[in-house]
Amino acid sequence: MPACGARVNYRSGYHLRNGMLGHDGAYGTDLSVNSTNGMVAVFMVQCPGPDQWAARGLFLKTATQVFQKDAR
Repeated sequence: MPACGARVNYRSGYHLRNGMLGHDGAYGTDLSVNSTNGMVAVFMVQCPGPDQWAARGLFLKTATQVFQKDAR
């Protein structure tokens, strides 16, 4: 389980996590799509090791907050 504590379902290279569909790369790169609010987040990084999950989690949290502000 990722450090963020979210349950991740991973099938055929795609994940469903916290209501977002996406794809994780081997070294932390991430594509997440929230079909509820239309947010698409792309996190491009090469970060081997456990820090990749914390960095991605912070990125998605921040992107969601910014996207919600901009959508108002």
